[in-house]
Amino acid sequence: MALFGKTDAVAPAADEGAAAAAVPAATDIDVESVEDGYVNASVVESAAASGGTGGTPPRKSPVASAESSSSAAAAFPDSRLNLADDATKIPFDGVRGQVQPPKYKDLKYAILFGLHLTLPAFWFLGSFGKYYDRYVGYVSPLPHGGMTLFVVSAAFVGILCSFLAFGYMLRHGETMLKTTLAWSILSCVAVGVLGFVSHEWFVAVCGFGASVAAFMYANMVWSRIPVSMSPRWVSEFQSTISVSHVRRQFTAVNISGAISAIRTNMGLFVSSLLIAGIGLGWFIVATIAGISAHRKYGWWTILYSLFSYYWTLQVLVNIASVATAGVVGRWIVAGQDTRVFNRAMVETLNKTRTYGFGSICFGSLFFGVVQVLQGLSSYLLSKSVPYLPRALDWILLKIGGVIDEVNEWAYVYIGLYGYSYTNAAKNVTTLFQNKGWDRVVKFRLAGNIVTMASMSIGMITGFSGMMHGATQGYLFTNSGLLYPTVDGFFVGFLMGFAMSSIILNIVTVAMKTLVVAFVESPEEFKANHPELCEKLSAAWNEQKAGDAGEEA
Repeated sequence: MALFGKTDAVAPAADEGAAAAAVPAATDIDVESVEDGYVNASVVESAAASGGTGGTPPRKSPVASAESSSSAAAAFPDSRLNLADDATKIPFDGVRGQVQPPKYKDLKYAILFGLHLTLPAFWFLGSFGKYYDRYVGYVSPLPHGGMTLFVVSAAFVGILCSFLAFGYMLRHGETMLKTTLAWSILSCVAVGVLGFVSHEWFVAVCGFGASVAAFMYANMVWSRIPVSMSPRWVSEFQSTISVSHVRRQFTAVNISGAISAIRTNMGLFVSSLLIAGIGLGWFIVATIAGISAHRKYGWWTILYSLFSYYWTLQVLVNIASVATAGVVGRWIVAGQDTRVFNRAMVETLNKTRTYGFGSICFGSLFFGVVQVLQGLSSYLLSKSVPYLPRALDWILLKIGGVIDEVNEWAYVYIGLYGYSYTNAAKNVTTLFQNKGWDRVVKFRLAGNIVTMASMSIGMITGFSGMMHGATQGYLFTNSGLLYPTVDGFFVGFLMGFAMSSIILNIVTVAMKTLVVAFVESPEEFKANHPELCEKLSAAWNEQKAGDAGEEA
């Protein structure tokens, strides 16, 4: 069953050879047979028995009535969907996804994620009592209250900056890309200058280094951002020197549509704040646990704490991603829903902690690692560095034995249909290839710029952490941290980056969901959002024509 109003029924085959030769027949399902977003199983069975032809009732528009529109296509099935647990009963045909049965996917990775949290929890419990150090004797417990206040204050600065950035995106989505690039560069320069003035050389180096990296990236992608997405003063200047990339309007229209979806479903922002709050609670525990373990067991505990931070942050970000995909998918099919917590939101959030949680943990563990290794390998090859690229490729090969396909678009299919991570990544890649959109999978302009915004917010919260360390150095020295300003900057950066990543990522996921819906079911998209669909179609045709001209 597809999210966008149609179900693909596969005719039964007598043997495996016949099954491989069978072509999935698109069966039209009467909207009245959809109950609360789930196709009645008896309708599916009768449609399959008739081969998707004469026995099928006439198709009705997805917007035939307000009642049918409001109940269309929730993100996940429930027990009312009378399908076997065998996923081969609803295979992917390369054209559109199929809602999967309510079955736990990648369960072992959910268990592994829970187990990896037990060590920081053990360290946290051990931080309340004194312990004996053979060099200095008995050491007093950590100042939990002071460290908690420090982490909360850094996170609050990060949330406040994220709130302001998110508000700007909602009000000025058409200019957000270049404004965000410029703001990222300037904020990092400001942190570098403040670090230099205050003689905090580590902070100064980080600030100036981040600003140089941001400037280099901005120089690389500036001309790829359409003139219409620039602030007025930038548009007037750019229009006088270059119009060769004005055809790249697809990103502009995509961002505009994503902002519209978020505006009509502000529960996405509220849910991201709730997820950020949950993350803050755990990061308080993890920070105290990491400091306590470092005092007792040495530097290896810092490495484990950083790994735990990475995996936990990715899980939190991708929970928000899956929830966003489910809600935006419903918005595309069922029209507008301005309630803060609509049904799609509640159901999708519930599934992220049950059937889909293992898939989220699985992808969160491997995606970032694979991306870093691939990027590093490509860079080293371009610089003709010997041996290291081969070593990295060997590591990637071993990871490939565990996970066949890795891409960030997989979370859209997890949110829409409930696939496991590997199947979601494979299926969405196959969809783009079959529809001629495979180049889109590699296009990460908006996502990279939002990540830069998160890093610049992290630099700001890092500076606030440095000031905390400078004014309350005893809090850090009593915790066994010998460099209060550096440690304060480091912890503050991690908190700000985490909070902003969770909150701002919903914009890029909404963009991805719009693209998947447009590629997969343009007719249903057009039925509910005709103006947006026409703009996306025109922009994509213009971009394809420009790409063909460049290749020629």
